[in-house]
Amino acid sequence: MITPPTGSDYIAAFDPKAYLAECYDGPDEEHIFNIQFLVEAVQSLPPDLMVLEVGGGPTLHSAAAVASHAREIHFCDYVPANLAEVRRWLDGQPDAFDWRPFIQVALLKANLPATPAAVEQRAAEMRRKLTRLLPCDVLQHAPLGDCAGQYDLVLAPHCTDVAAATPAQWQQVMHHITTLVKPGGRLFIAVTTGATRNTVGSKVFPCVDLSVEAIYQGYLAAGYDPHTFQLASIPAAAKYEFTGVAYAIAQKNPSTHIPTTTNAINSTNSINPTNSINPTNSINSINSTNFTNSINSDRKTL
Repeated sequence: MITPPTGSDYIAAFDPKAYLAECYDGPDEEHIFNIQFLVEAVQSLPPDLMVLEVGGGPTLHSAAAVASHAREIHFCDYVPANLAEVRRWLDGQPDAFDWRPFIQVALLKANLPATPAAVEQRAAEMRRKLTRLLPCDVLQHAPLGDCAGQYDLVLAPHCTDVAAATPAQWQQVMHHITTLVKPGGRLFIAVTTGATRNTVGSKVFPCVDLSVEAIYQGYLAAGYDPHTFQLASIPAAAKYEFTGVAYAIAQKNPSTHIPTTTNAINSTNSINPTNSINPTNSINSINSTNFTNSINSDRKTL
């Protein structure tokens, strides 16, 4: 989670353990969808990627999905407690969150064996490849400060929408994060839709409500190739205040020129539905309740 552009203090207010207990009590349909989207997206990419996760909070399910294609994974967040929670898992602390059910989903979605041994092997791979934990602030022009570098793949799940108060500020956040993406590299984001707030426990956190078209135009304005844009969405579970979640990925233009919004709009008038990644269709063919329950039932045996 990244600090909101309001008087709220995320560092003081955000409790990673409460967030994990409330939102990650088992792989639900959204988590499965997120993992499947990323697994399918990286399958077309070369291996040995330098990966950065921006604003990952205390979560590691996205890292589980891309670990097999990564040379290294760097992980950053604004809230020190989130980084400490990730460190507990990396160090194998007994009170660390159990990511094995989510790793199992990542293996299943990649059509790989998801035995307890395979899950432990992927967990070991994640611990080996996740080499740096860094502070970040995407409201700054250089989100990583002096640690700035550029990456083949940048993941920003549920980061850009909670960092910004308005669509215009969200566009600034997209530009800031794009400085971390290599020319020809890719940026993945996940954003909630249909709400301007999200409640975790007793704490209320603001978020910006973005349409699919706004996400598309945001990528174009930040300098991404419209022909590589892929987006999929899913309705949110009833327990959440937002109505859905959208996932998107695109390739940064090889040149350093960032097109203006006008030029970006002229380059293509609407989102090309053929660019949508498979989960949009395939998620509906999955019996999500039964699939989630089967994952949860295996939790104790992993």
